Amino acid sequence: MADLADHHGDQVGAYLRRRLGLTGSEAGGPPRVVRIDRYGLLVSHGRPGARRRTRLAFAQPVAGPAELARLLHPMLCPRAAERA
Repeated sequence: MADLADHHGDQVGAYLRRRLGLTGSEAGGPPRVVRIDRYGLLVSHGRPGARRRTRLAFAQPVAGPAELARLLHPMLCPRAAERA
């Protein structure tokens, strides 16, 4: 997760805003991935003092690292996701 935040923060933030339907005014700061497990992403978002956590579930449990990489690819490469 640290790699996502450190190296791909802009892409991850934009993807999470789209998935959560957040606008800049209601976001209160960039949404961030708190935890990744085989069932999905746990995302923290909202204004300071009123942060919320939302689960973005995968369609099915992830079988391994290769499948996780495939599922995270649209988050990091939005143009590739548009072509698919």
